[in-house]
Amino acid sequence: MLSKEVLTSDRWSLLRASAITSVRVIVTALVVIAMMIPIGRMSYSRVQDQLVLIGFLVLWTAVFLVVFRWQIRRVRRARHPQAAMVEALAVIFVIFVCVFSKVYHLVSVTNPGAFTEQLDFFSSVYFSLTILATVGFGDITPVTVTARALTMLQMVLDLILLGVAVRVISGTASRTLERRRGNASDEPGQTPEASVPR
Repeated sequence: MLSKEVLTSDRWSLLRASAITSVRVIVTALVVIAMMIPIGRMSYSRVQDQLVLIGFLVLWTAVFLVVFRWQIRRVRRARHPQAAMVEALAVIFVIFVCVFSKVYHLVSVTNPGAFTEQLDFFSSVYFSLTILATVGFGDITPVTVTARALTMLQMVLDLILLGVAVRVISGTASRTLERRRGNASDEPGQTPEASVPR
């Protein structure tokens, strides 16, 4: 029979995990909603519009880096680091695709001739995913220097994201599991699950 303390601890652990999952879902939903907000008509010749684009990139780069750091910490503290790793990568990829989708959308609204067709948000997501997946169907292509530069930037960041981010997060999950197994083997009579922080 389990003691009342263990049941309470397990209950709090489940509640905490549920709350964290809810927060992640809400944050991801808010990012997607924020990306879908219509932006109105902008003129390519206006300096303010170009500053809006640069400001948007800087702001969402900072948000991306904060979320990335938060996800690494979350994987380290997770009861099941491998599941947390999958969730972390999903959140990071969603934010990454949404940021570039909105950038392409802003560029297309700012200059309708920036791509072979004017992009709405859905077309921007499609274009961003084809770049991320290195498929490049060719139905939408960048035409202007700005659009091409941003597309090349995404290509480089895709390689970094796939090479570094996945390795960092999966390595964090692996090290967390190894550390817990090592801690459990140091203490006789304790299983790896028993050494998980609550």
